[in-house]
Amino acid sequence: MTTGRVRRPLTAWAFLAPYLAAVGLLIALPALLNLGYGFTDHTGLTRDPQYVGLANVRRLLSDGFLLDSLEASLFHVALAVPVRLLAAVGLGLLLAAPRRGGRWFRTAVYLPTVIPDVALEGCGPFGQLRRLTLPLLAPVLVLLAVRDTILTLQVNFVPAYVLTDGRPANATLYLPVYIFDQVFEFSGFAYGSVITIVLMAVTAAIITAQLIGVRRWRVLR
Repeated sequence: MTTGRVRRPLTAWAFLAPYLAAVGLLIALPALLNLGYGFTDHTGLTRDPQYVGLANVRRLLSDGFLLDSLEASLFHVALAVPVRLLAAVGLGLLLAAPRRGGRWFRTAVYLPTVIPDVALEGCGPFGQLRRLTLPLLAPVLVLLAVRDTILTLQVNFVPAYVLTDGRPANATLYLPVYIFDQVFEFSGFAYGSVITIVLMAVTAAIITAQLIGVRRWRVLR
C-alpha cells in the first residue's frame, strides 16, 4: 500500500518534469536574464556589460516614443479583443438558433442545453443571453480574452513591422516593434529589456483587470 501511494506522486512528477524543465529554461531563465540586463549598458555585442543602476529606467520615464508605442498597443487591444469575442459569441448564438441541421452544429460547438427550460419560464432571448448564456460562457470567454490580449500585445509584431514599420506617425509602433527597433537597430539591448518588462507588466495588469471584472460581474449580475 505504501509503495503504491509513493509511486503515484512520482509518476505525476515524471510526466510534469519535461514541461517544468521547458518552462524553466525557455521562460523563467530568460525572464531573469532580461531583468538583470535592464540594469546594465548591454548593447547585445559587448561581452562584459557594466552596471548602470536605474539609468535605463530614467530614460524610460522621459521617452516620448514609448508613450506613443504604449498608446498604440492599448488602442489595438481595446479594439481587437472585444471584436473577436463579439464575433465568437455572435457565431455561437447563430448556431443556437433553431434551424434545419442546427442540432448537429450545436452538438459540434456544445452550447448549453438548458436554454429551452428557461424559455419555458417566460425568459426572452435577451434574458437568456444575459442571465444564462453569458454567465455559463464566462469562464470560456475570459480564457479567450486572456489569450487574445496576450496575442494582440505580442504577436502583432510581424504584420506591423512588415507592412508599416510603425508608421504613420507611430500609429502602429506597437511595443514589440519598438523593442525590436531598440535592440536590433539601435543596439540598445539593455533598454529593450526594460521595455520588455513594461510589456509584461501591461499584459499582467490588463489580464488582472479582466479577471476581476468577470468575477464582480458574475457576483453582481
